[in-house]
Amino acid sequence: MRNRRNRNLFDGFDSLFNDMNSLFGGFNSLNFNGKTNTEEGSDEHGNWVKQTFMSEDGSIMMTSVYRTDGEPTSGKTTKLNLLKKKLSAAIENEAFEEAIKLRDEIKKYEENSEKIAELEKQLAEKVKNQEFEDAIKLRDELKKLK
Repeated sequence: MRNRRNRNLFDGFDSLFNDMNSLFGGFNSLNFNGKTNTEEGSDEHGNWVKQTFMSEDGSIMMTSVYRTDGEPTSGKTTKLNLLKKKLSAAIENEAFEEAIKLRDEIKKYEENSEKIAELEKQLAEKVKNQEFEDAIKLRDELKKLK
C-alpha cells in the first residue's frame, strides 16, 4: 500500500479502490441490476422519501433518505418548533413535569435567540479566519445559551 499522505487529489480514488482490492481480494464483477424499493412518510420535521437499491445477487445495497418539503429551515426554527411540538405532546399526554421543563427551555431559547444569532455569526467569522481559540470560547458560550 502506498503512503496515504503522498496521495494527491487526482489519484486518491484510484488508490483507495486499489487498496480495497488488495485488502479484500478484489472484485470479480459488479452487478448493478436489481430492485429499488421506495418508502415515503412524514415526521415532526416534514415529509421524507427513503429509497433502497438491492442488486440481484444481494452483494450491493444502497439506501438514501431525503426531505421532500422544500427549503430546509434554519436550526433556530427547527429546534424551536420541535420544542413546541414536544410541549404539545407532553400536555396532551398529561406529562406535566416534562411540560414544565419544555416550557422553561422554550422560554430560555426565545429570550436568548438574538444573542445566539449574534454569537453564531461571530463563530462563523472566527472559524473562517482560523481563529480557533476564540471560536472555542464562542462555541462554549453558545452551548450554555442553548
